[in-house]
Amino acid sequence: MQPPGFVWAGTARLGPVAVARARDMYAEGRGRMLVKVASLWPVADASGEQTDQAAMMRYLSEMIWFPAAFLAGNISFEAVDGSSARVTLADHGRTAAATLFFDEQGRLIDLVAQRYRTADASDPETWSTPVTGYGEFEGLRLPARGKATWKLPGGDFDYIEVTITDLHYDTAPAPEEMVR
Repeated sequence: MQPPGFVWAGTARLGPVAVARARDMYAEGRGRMLVKVASLWPVADASGEQTDQAAMMRYLSEMIWFPAAFLAGNISFEAVDGSSARVTLADHGRTAAATLFFDEQGRLIDLVAQRYRTADASDPETWSTPVTGYGEFEGLRLPARGKATWKLPGGDFDYIEVTITDLHYDTAPAPEEMVR
């Protein structure tokens, strides 16, 4: 959680053969998306200001699965109304902000923000990550189902649906355990 960051790796398979690999990451204030066919030929290699902002926004949205991150000193909140709040993440001289929407029980039901869709986009688009179901993981009631949607002029584009089936937190050993 501190410093903020993630590395996501994925493999596209055709039967047992890996035909493409992708890595999306945010580290030290920078984002990068790399996709290679057959692990050899890059077909996408995005970095720069728009990618940094998009990756930072993705990190902010995925904090719902490690909610203690919302307590960090680089996170701030501002009430919008009785069922929504603006959350801002500050990191490496940049900020990413989104609006969180809650239901009557106080559960998060959506995160909406302005995010760059591509590395060469001139303007950010409206991006939404609605939560469609909850489950219990590691003793916490957390989002278990959701999706990500671009709110485009031609209509909504849902590009991923996620179902969390298991979640485990890796924690760093206490300093005295590291000495042993």
